[in-house]
Amino acid sequence: MRRAALLALALAAACGKPAPEPAKAPAQPAVGRALDALRVVAPCDKVVSLDWAHGWPVPAEGGPSRFAVFFYPLGGSPDTGPRLGAPSARAVFDAKAGVVLECGALPAAAAPAPGARWPAAAAGLDMAGFEARATALYAAAEAAASGYARGDAAAAAAYWAAFDGLAEPALRADYYRLNPAFWDWLRAKTGKALDRPKD
Repeated sequence: MRRAALLALALAAACGKPAPEPAKAPAQPAVGRALDALRVVAPCDKVVSLDWAHGWPVPAEGGPSRFAVFFYPLGGSPDTGPRLGAPSARAVFDAKAGVVLECGALPAAAAPAPGARWPAAAAGLDMAGFEARATALYAAAEAAASGYARGDAAAAAAYWAAFDGLAEPALRADYYRLNPAFWDWLRAKTGKALDRPKD
């Protein structure tokens, strides 16, 4: 990809034509930018290890731009494949205000069974494709949080498809526990949501 771009620039220069503008990635929604910063913002900086992965945002209680998220250790190698640890910390934040409302450690739990990190729907995506899907999920999460705060299920309907296509299969029960009230509301209104864990 980089080589092709450099070749295009060289050809444009040789022909005396202005170089084409590189394609711009879509702007990341506020919730995505906030997630990227959580690890280094108090009080998460004392609780969340810098090498932990964060989950996807789930609409939280209390406002149209509030989200809950968990963090989990991620290990493994090319030989073993990814090894996900149990979620070890949880945060609630306001993406619009850029404020961490709470952040704390979760009780120790058994690690999920080994398996693919991402669902089958994400298999084969290259980095650009994955990032585009993540950006779409963040945008859908913002619409869902706003809809949830207003009781508007139509605004939240796109969230499930975006979430279901990227959320780690081994951590679905943990996502439900981030905000059971949201998932129960979404299922009641749209018929599509995470199932209540059996444990």
